[in-house]
Amino acid sequence: MAKRIRAILDGMYSRQRGLDAGFDPQLTDGELTAFVARKISDRVRGVCRGLPGTFIQRRVVVLGRSRLTVGRSVALADGVMIDARSKRGVVLGDSVTIDRSAILRGSGTVRQFGEGIRVGERTAIGFANLLHGGGGIEIGRDCLLGPNVVIMSEQHRFERGTTIREQPGAPAPVRLGDDVWIGAGVTILAGVAIGSRSVVGAGSVVTKDIPEDSVAFGTPAQVVRRR
Repeated sequence: MAKRIRAILDGMYSRQRGLDAGFDPQLTDGELTAFVARKISDRVRGVCRGLPGTFIQRRVVVLGRSRLTVGRSVALADGVMIDARSKRGVVLGDSVTIDRSAILRGSGTVRQFGEGIRVGERTAIGFANLLHGGGGIEIGRDCLLGPNVVIMSEQHRFERGTTIREQPGAPAPVRLGDDVWIGAGVTILAGVAIGSRSVVGAGSVVTKDIPEDSVAFGTPAQVVRRR
């Protein structure tokens, strides 16, 4: 009976996450039971917070709830903060996962609304990511963003004559295609487009476009080979 239940849960998990395999065989029955119990608790918390179909852990902060659009089976981990107050809001596709302490901000300030953020299906936003949607961020399907990734779609003007803080921002959209892998600690600056199926190595600073099927790294990031 235990094997049958495990097989059913394995199939449910793989289908939900869009994967060809489910749980690692080394996961014990006790660990699996604890995982399922936590998921049930997270789902109940999502329902109670008006986001049915999501899995929400503790200490998740959502601002601008009316501007947040969430697909099915979205998972928000402990400490995630989403500020959807922006022109187009924040849109999370089906089966998007957002790891602990990540911050998604549709605007820099409420004084000047930004464009917002759109994340495609099955994309994983990593631990402690910062996505600033002032100029607009669009991330495709099946992307992986490692820990401590920063995406800034707005810069700041610094001409003379007044303080920097009083000068307007300089928004420019950031776009990531489908099946993009962004390594740990990468910074992506405003106005950059990264083509589908590309990889950006850990610690890189992306200041210009990267074409499809490329592997790039460095400061500034340079294409080193094709996939």
